[in-house]
Amino acid sequence: MRANTPLLTDASRLASQQNVDNYSAGVATHINGDWAQHVQLAIINENWVDSAGNTIPNSQRLRLLATDNGQDVALVIPIIPFSAGNTGNGPQITTQPVNQSVKKGGSVTFEVVAVGDPVLTYQWRYAKSPIIGAISPQLALTNVQLSSAGQYDCVVGNPFGVVTSNEVTLTVTTK
Repeated sequence: MRANTPLLTDASRLASQQNVDNYSAGVATHINGDWAQHVQLAIINENWVDSAGNTIPNSQRLRLLATDNGQDVALVIPIIPFSAGNTGNGPQITTQPVNQSVKKGGSVTFEVVAVGDPVLTYQWRYAKSPIIGAISPQLALTNVQLSSAGQYDCVVGNPFGVVTSNEVTLTVTTK
């Protein structure tokens, strides 16, 4: 592939995707001459919306898409602009989550409050392992089982730092 070429497309399939995803630039390459196996890298002209629903002005999205035999796997990363001299502020947790107790089958919510600039990211963990999809300031657990009992914490970050909340305990009772 030549450098600085527009997104290579199979006109019947990928050209229409540009209109759907609104990308401004990108590249794609096929594997062994087969568009059923290809990789795309594209800049998408849409503002990033963080986990709290806040729109980040003048931001974009970087999408990496890998296709193997028609199965797509996509990774979307925010591109957040910084002005020259912007130092930002690393995250600081202002309210720690607290221990919780819940009956088996019940519901419980943990919450962490943090400040920082630019936008913060959140990742809740159980026994120091990330919980898939738990990327907001609140962690809501429903239909809690005995196996849910244990230690939880939240990792909060941005480009200027990472902090971890206090570890809290979820106790699950049968009565």
